[in-house]
Amino acid sequence: MIAQIVGSAIITGATLTAGFALMYAVNATGHLRVSKEKELYGLDLAEHGISAYPEYVITSSGSPTGMAPEMASKAA
Repeated sequence: MIAQIVGSAIITGATLTAGFALMYAVNATGHLRVSKEKELYGLDLAEHGISAYPEYVITSSGSPTGMAPEMASKAA
């Protein structure tokens, strides 16, 4: 039983170390987060071009009601 506990601890430690190292490397390249503009615009619209929420009403100007004003002017 002791060997299984030690083995599990080693695997857990190695996995956590590898995971943190990988995420640190991805963060260092700048690809972990999206830009502030895309975050305000909404990832579903910025990344996929469609709204993920069908009940989200589009205004007569053609922009979603939750869209930031600076993004709405770019979309028009």
